[in-house]
Amino acid sequence: MQYSVTYREKNGGIQTIVRFKDKDGKWKQKTKQCGKKKSLAKLAADKIIDELKSNQSFNTDFDLYTVYELKSEYLAHIQLHREPATYNTYKQRLANYSSLDNNKITDLSLIDVQKCVNEMVKNKLSISTIKISHTVFNSFIKWVGINYNLKLPLLKGVTIPKDKSNSEKKALNSKELKKLIQFYKSRESYSLNYYISILIASKAGLRMGEISGLTWNDIDFDKGYISVNKQWKLLKETGEYGFGTLKSTNSFRTVPVSPSILNELELIKSNSPININRRIISTNNTASLNNGLDASLKKNFNITAHELRHTYATNLIANGLDFKTTAKLLGHDVEQTMRIYSHVTDEMFDVAKKLIAICAK
Repeated sequence: MQYSVTYREKNGGIQTIVRFKDKDGKWKQKTKQCGKKKSLAKLAADKIIDELKSNQSFNTDFDLYTVYELKSEYLAHIQLHREPATYNTYKQRLANYSSLDNNKITDLSLIDVQKCVNEMVKNKLSISTIKISHTVFNSFIKWVGINYNLKLPLLKGVTIPKDKSNSEKKALNSKELKKLIQFYKSRESYSLNYYISILIASKAGLRMGEISGLTWNDIDFDKGYISVNKQWKLLKETGEYGFGTLKSTNSFRTVPVSPSILNELELIKSNSPININRRIISTNNTASLNNGLDASLKKNFNITAHELRHTYATNLIANGLDFKTTAKLLGHDVEQTMRIYSHVTDEMFDVAKKLIAICAK
């Protein structure tokens, strides 16, 4: 079954266009004029596809289809229902199984998939990349099995290499963090965007997309807080970067910031050129900024940008801030925060035991 879904602006609304290959192998299309909301256009697309399926307008000899053909449909489904960044990740990871493209989907065997994994190992792909690739391919197989009622091989028997490195997130102490911040502040060869990102991630705990989406209006220099209400990301509607909604409802928050950091940001603001969107970060591509910063941090301090946010949270909890407040500042829920930072409470418990022992003397 082959189909694709596209949208275009027409007559003040959005037109949904579903192109599909019928039983005779000919491409046809159905359209539906919708309102201005993209969600309504998506619902219209789903309805058209369901009607085509029920009327058996599609070629339904699914067992004759190749991995490539069904993989293309799966990616079209992901592109329709997920964010562009997620779609790109799925597309990249499924490319690691391109040697299976000409296989009939029902002829796929466990050993075929294992050979792809082995090839990734030979090519020295990172363990995390191999694991994510396997997870995405497994999701694809499940999706095909459920949607087309096909019995496909379970992939639980595939051997995935184990990561022998220490996967625990790193958190810097105050001395290490001060050294890192000073390093990027004093070097003109590094981008100002790096310095701003490091400052806000480590001292306010914002995610990279949230930092990239900050405007100067989001920083209240008088009251001493940052308002997190949007992010800068690749937009599904346009395929370009722009302001978009946050990760979850918990992500909308107000984060207090120390006077010293506010003074630093105010100094940066006074010396920065005017940005058309009043953003404090000038880089348009968030992924490029994140990748570049990660590479620089890894090279110079063996830490990632996300671990600066981890440093912020770890220091808060280690210094006695309760989980509920920490979760609110991070844009997490309480359970998630407790799960991630349980190691901090273990350390605090050890400190408490020592204090009790001293007091008992």
